[in-house]
Amino acid sequence: MEIDDAGALLEKRRHVFAVVAGRDVRLVEGDVPAPADAAIGLVGAAHILQHAAVARDVFRPEPSTLSPVFVTGFMVNYLFWCLYGVRFRRFAMWFVNGVAMLLQLCLLGVALLK
Repeated sequence: MEIDDAGALLEKRRHVFAVVAGRDVRLVEGDVPAPADAAIGLVGAAHILQHAAVARDVFRPEPSTLSPVFVTGFMVNYLFWCLYGVRFRRFAMWFVNGVAMLLQLCLLGVALLK
């Protein structure tokens, strides 16, 4: 075996081929596939939802202290990253940011109705 063949073999071992969402994706060693990204994001979203301002504001009898402009700004930010994920076909980006955008929409409704 020549040195070039050994280098090619090593390079081949560093790359893993996986099927994600019906297509072949080349993963460099240490990369995390998109479904794992989405799962991690959902765990984070569930944790944030548990302590979300929506729950605090909904069940509090006083008027909301949230600024509708502030909440709308975050919603636009999540919308941007959601559309960015759609554009580049990154499931984890569009899904998690889409969920966050919907939560912000709920929060905006609470802020405006209270």
